Amino acid sequence: MLLAVAAVSCTDPEAGVLTDLVHLGVPTTFKPGQGLAVGALTLAFAGVENDSRCPVDVVCVWQGDATVQFTIGFTNRDIMAPVRLLELHTGSGPQAASGYGYIVILTRLEPESKAGVAIKPEDYRATVEVQPDTDGVRPDLHGRP
Repeated sequence: MLLAVAAVSCTDPEAGVLTDLVHLGVPTTFKPGQGLAVGALTLAFAGVENDSRCPVDVVCVWQGDATVQFTIGFTNRDIMAPVRLLELHTGSGPQAASGYGYIVILTRLEPESKAGVAIKPEDYRATVEVQPDTDGVRPDLHGRP
């Protein structure tokens, strides 16, 4: 597992699954299908929908963009909250989205694109920061690296 930070792990006795707890404000790297808990929320990397990023070995007039999808939902079984799809972008779209009182910020998508080399869906790694949405307003993070 590629994590930028040490994560605390515990076992949910009802579900019998291992749950990793993300530290707020610290970059965490996900592989496709990997999900982690943030307080009472679950966050999972669903995959990359579109990837038109400029290859690193080519000179482009436009940086391109990749659409990175995460799902976010409640872990509390007493509350019926729908799972939401968040779309984060590497280039022209928003690099942050809010859901259920948290902001998810895309900070990196790997591997970098290379000319003539297709990236397999399972090879993607997305790094995000999760922060509390204290004022209910998502920051404008267009153009953040």
